[in-house]
Amino acid sequence: MDDFYFGKVSDNGKAGEYSLSLNRLNNLAGLGVEKQSFTAQLNRLLTKADCHVIVNDGTSYPDFHTLINHIESEAISMIELEARTDINESVNATLACNIYLAEGVLHVRPHWCGYKEIRADEIIDTLLVPLFLLNLNSKTVINDGEKQKLATDPAEAVHQIFALSKYPRQSRQTTYVTDVSFAQSVAENGYFGESAFREYEKLRTENRNKSWAS
Repeated sequence: MDDFYFGKVSDNGKAGEYSLSLNRLNNLAGLGVEKQSFTAQLNRLLTKADCHVIVNDGTSYPDFHTLINHIESEAISMIELEARTDINESVNATLACNIYLAEGVLHVRPHWCGYKEIRADEIIDTLLVPLFLLNLNSKTVINDGEKQKLATDPAEAVHQIFALSKYPRQSRQTTYVTDVSFAQSVAENGYFGESAFREYEKLRTENRNKSWAS
């Protein structure tokens, strides 16, 4: 399917299954389009694509925050985290994120996986921290067969996400809880958008410099 705004939207050969890359969406978002307009275009695309668009990324470190930072938060009714076994059969599961908008769902499917430390770091850095920084954790549910709210407590939220990933035991659990706590604090202090990410990086860097100095 060709679209005047998004370009070529792939038809995956299944009825009602269309996809495009996360990089394509982020490039469009990076052109300086207002969030309201970008969100409207996403909703328009969803009406053409039977209410479902798969957003692919072939990495375990996707630039997810750029996408969700360019969608109006008020337009997101729910964010659903789920585990999938059809993305990478060599691991127990990969995580996916479904963003519910007025006209359908964006199914974001990178290679988030908690099977080793560096991959677990990426889940925190590119998924859980952005959700807390943009105050979208309050709209997020965990779907492990039954939907439940993502916990507001950082320690419980970290536990939930790695339990969902099928790799519940993580050696850097304490660090992850600290990072998510910083993200939560930044959001509560009124930072938003790119300023929230800058403030978060400042806090995390200061904390790690203290740890190395002690």
